[in-house]
Amino acid sequence: MGRARKTFEVAMLKDRANKLIALESTTNDQAEILGRLLEPILHATGNYRGFNNIYWLAQGCDEWKAAGEPTFPEKEQFIGPKYKVHYY
Repeated sequence: MGRARKTFEVAMLKDRANKLIALESTTNDQAEILGRLLEPILHATGNYRGFNNIYWLAQGCDEWKAAGEPTFPEKEQFIGPKYKVHYY
């Protein structure tokens, strides 16, 4: 039997987590769990580059601009679910 591989590409894990988080069927709670698993790995391996909210990237920013760029706390409604994020 072949020897088990002990390493993996962190980028592959990040890409998979991003895809799972982005699914409409993934709840905010499930996205939080994925983020709590992924973030320490990214930090420990020097691969953490931040994140942004998926809703904000898709349409929230444009909606916020159209609304006159309100500040917090009003801005929060345009950001989207807290844990539905895309990791860079």
